[in-house]
Amino acid sequence: MDGRRRWFLATAAAVVALGVTPFPGRWAILQQALPAVLVAVFYWLRRDSVDRAGLGRPALGWVRCLGQALILAVVLYGLEAVIVGPLARLASDEPKDLSLFDPIRGDLGMLAIYLGFMWLFAAFGEEFIWRGFLLRGIAESARSARWPWGLAVIVSATVFGAAHAYQGPRGVVEKTLGGLILGAVYVYGGRSSIWLVVLIHGLQNTISFVAIYFDAYYAVNPFSR
Repeated sequence: MDGRRRWFLATAAAVVALGVTPFPGRWAILQQALPAVLVAVFYWLRRDSVDRAGLGRPALGWVRCLGQALILAVVLYGLEAVIVGPLARLASDEPKDLSLFDPIRGDLGMLAIYLGFMWLFAAFGEEFIWRGFLLRGIAESARSARWPWGLAVIVSATVFGAAHAYQGPRGVVEKTLGGLILGAVYVYGGRSSIWLVVLIHGLQNTISFVAIYFDAYYAVNPFSR
């Protein structure tokens, strides 16, 4: 079985598993997962390798990549709490809508399920789509532009933010600004691998999910209220 078919079947199987797993909010999460299927179909039809989206081994190795991700995830989470949050609050007075994640609160089983699907579809899936596929694709197709990678970071972050419309206007602004940060990390991190931003994304979301579980999200992120 060639690489393209393997990735396509793996993506389809993951989406089916998400659709049949009986937990609240699965259909909303499924909507976020569908772009991964479309990207897999794109590579399938083009007979192209998904490795172009940055799935190769990190240049620094897995251990150093994980170490950098742990440090950057904590630092960036703090920066988003004290800088991105206030900026988003200026753009909208409406609190960030986290109702999709209400089942997590106080329920360890739901926390485990959401963490599993988050790492698969948000951490990996979104970085594969918005950074590895969209950002890189825009930059490579805009070679005549003076700053193709900068333009690609802005466009991909905007689409990334819009994809989180279920979190309300505040959430869209926060995710757009967060997408700019992740895009910059991807570009300045070498552009050849998405694993650093995948790990950062997943670790940041893990912190948020654990905070929601303890009903302490707004204590950690006061400007999201």
